[in-house]
Amino acid sequence: MKTIYQDLGPDERVSTLEAMCDAKENFSYTKHLSRDELDEYRENLTDTMVKQSAIESEFADVKEEFKKKLKPVMRDVSQLFGIVKAKAIEVDELCFLIPDYNSGMMEYYNANGELVNSRRLKPEERQTAIRMINQSQF
Repeated sequence: MKTIYQDLGPDERVSTLEAMCDAKENFSYTKHLSRDELDEYRENLTDTMVKQSAIESEFADVKEEFKKKLKPVMRDVSQLFGIVKAKAIEVDELCFLIPDYNSGMMEYYNANGELVNSRRLKPEERQTAIRMINQSQF
């Protein structure tokens, strides 16, 4: 994974990213989990599945009452299972858009300075590059 400004502290890194970026926007992307984070989600999945099993055994006795309790737990199991299976979670956080005029790409960096996405520069963003080139020639 491409990273920048790793030698800076978190606050200084964010300040530097703010100074370097053309724009800031909240952006959803898939953030890969570390082993510890993945283990925590697995543990949560196991605990939630135990809860699900206990509720399902009581469900036969008081069907309608426990059906209401089971619904949110099943939703949690589904969500946690998806996270564990993908080994990543979808996050929506502030990203810093920094143009790379050499490659013609707009790069999205999170507050940790990690490249989380990139796309081609839009025509209006390329115009900024032309203006900057023209200004530097004078």
